[in-house]
Amino acid sequence: MWDEGSMDSVIHLAASINKSYLPYFSVMVSSVFRHRDPARRYYLHVLSFDVTESDLHDAVPYQTDSFKLSVLDVSELNKRLAGYHFGSQFGPECVFRLGLIDLLPSVDKVLYLDSDLVVLKDISALFDVDIQKSCLAAALDIGSIGMVSGYDLREADRLQRLGIDNSHSYFNSGVLLMNLSELRMSTSLNELLSWIVDFEPEYPDQDCLNRFFSNRTLHLSMRWNVLFDSEGIRVKDIAAYAPEPLFRQYLDARNDPSIFHFAGPYKPWMRCVDGSQLFWSEARFSPLYELVVANYACNQAVLNSSSALQPVWSTFDNLYFEVNEGERIRADLHRRLTDAERRIDELQASIDELKRLKTPLINKVYARIKN
Repeated sequence: MWDEGSMDSVIHLAASINKSYLPYFSVMVSSVFRHRDPARRYYLHVLSFDVTESDLHDAVPYQTDSFKLSVLDVSELNKRLAGYHFGSQFGPECVFRLGLIDLLPSVDKVLYLDSDLVVLKDISALFDVDIQKSCLAAALDIGSIGMVSGYDLREADRLQRLGIDNSHSYFNSGVLLMNLSELRMSTSLNELLSWIVDFEPEYPDQDCLNRFFSNRTLHLSMRWNVLFDSEGIRVKDIAAYAPEPLFRQYLDARNDPSIFHFAGPYKPWMRCVDGSQLFWSEARFSPLYELVVANYACNQAVLNSSSALQPVWSTFDNLYFEVNEGERIRADLHRRLTDAERRIDELQASIDELKRLKTPLINKVYARIKN
């Protein structure tokens, strides 16, 4: 560990993970290391409740005098989040970045990085951005802005319900330069967590940060957080709805990314996605490369088996439909026959009543009915 006085010139980084994400975290850290400025010093604070220092050494064994990592204890923060439901996409790790306000009391500025991204240029240039009195610096989220601009106006309604008024300034929190000194004066961790618990937003940390700091966020070039073409619709279908200058900035950033971010449900270690070549060109330098490849192979096997079973499931679905349709027809016929029998019984009762009365007029009617 560097002495306290020397920490002022350090580039402080932070990431939030659990053990299952170690292989992909290792790729991200490796990409930071490969593109670093050798003259600068980097210190990565790892927010986790289950990753140990030994795990970090396995994932990043090349720590040097100018590139260090350590685990930040978030056990207390994790206890406070116990019982909160983060939905299917996220776990408590997404909120840990908010805890940096309290967890790094002697640090004024830190650059938070998600672990599903690769760094392609030295991030010291990003860390050195003059954030002034802004609480945060982040790139606009072209997907969200495209949605509120016309692709899906329900997103605008969602943000408005959360109190996020300027939806065209919505930013992505995966690459986040945090002015901790300003944040401490502007809010508290308790306030942020209470809001998340009360409103249960779809994107807990990101929605929260946009709600509280939209007007105190410096907008970075999108090159520092290029969102990949998730499911093949983010670029041509969603982002195209954004205002023309923003859409053009996004397209330019895609051609020259400094950070490429796989923000979406499918990652390059699951299947081939937009930017996969960027991920794998960095992954091969990771000490856990073989594990990343093995996980990819397992995911491919699952996908292939799912494809192979698709005709079976289709046949089953068709049979299930046909059986259910046959049962519906049988029940309908039974209802109709029962109704017909009831009507026949009613008609026979009427005939019997006519026979009992035996008036001349009724005898004529009965004879006509009988014939």
